[in-house]
Amino acid sequence: MREAYKCTKVDTAKGLLNNLARALQKKHPSAAASLREGIDETLTVMGLGLSASLTRSLSTTNPVENVNGRIRTTTRRVKRFDSGTMILRWVLVGVLEAARGFRRLKGHNDMKTVVARLKQYSETKTTQPAAVDAQRFAA
Repeated sequence: MREAYKCTKVDTAKGLLNNLARALQKKHPSAAASLREGIDETLTVMGLGLSASLTRSLSTTNPVENVNGRIRTTTRRVKRFDSGTMILRWVLVGVLEAARGFRRLKGHNDMKTVVARLKQYSETKTTQPAAVDAQRFAA
C-alpha cells in the first residue's frame, strides 16, 4: 500500500492497489472490497498533478485530527449540553482555538493549480454524463 501512495502516476498506483486487493481477497474479503471501493477516491489528489509538498498536505488527515483534538480539549469540562445550539457554540469555540494554531499550508503556491484543475474537472462533469478520472486533468 505504501508503494502505491508513493507513486507519482495514478495508473501505477491503481494497479498496485488492485494487486493488493487481489492478494487480500482470500483471507480478508471485506478489506479487499473496502480497498476496491475507495481506490478512485484515494487517488484523487494524486491525479491532480500537484507538487509533492501540496499533495502530501492534502493527502494527510492531520489537519482534521488537529481540529477534532482541539474541540475535544475545549469541550472536555462541559458536563451537560442544554441544546443543539449550545453544542454548536462549543464546537465553534474549538474550531476558532484550532485556527489560531494553523500554519501556512505547505505547497500553498500551487493552490491556483488546484483551483484551475477542480474548475476544469467540474466543467467537464457538467458537460459529460460519464464519470471522468481526475488523471485526465493532470498536466
